[in-house]
Amino acid sequence: MPKCKPPSRPLHSARTRLANPNACTVFCDYCDVYLTHDSMSVRKAHNSGRNHLRNVVDY
Repeated sequence: MPKCKPPSRPLHSARTRLANPNACTVFCDYCDVYLTHDSMSVRKAHNSGRNHLRNVVDY
């Protein structure tokens, strides 16, 4: 199985969305980071994190 790597550029710009349906990365536009595992627990932990919540307010 190939390792996951971020796409060359983000494809969406509003909320945390799947960057590429066939890839296993998710890009967060608020934080400008890639979540390397597309699982509900990782997204939930990221979205409830202190830095993400602060970035959403600042956005």
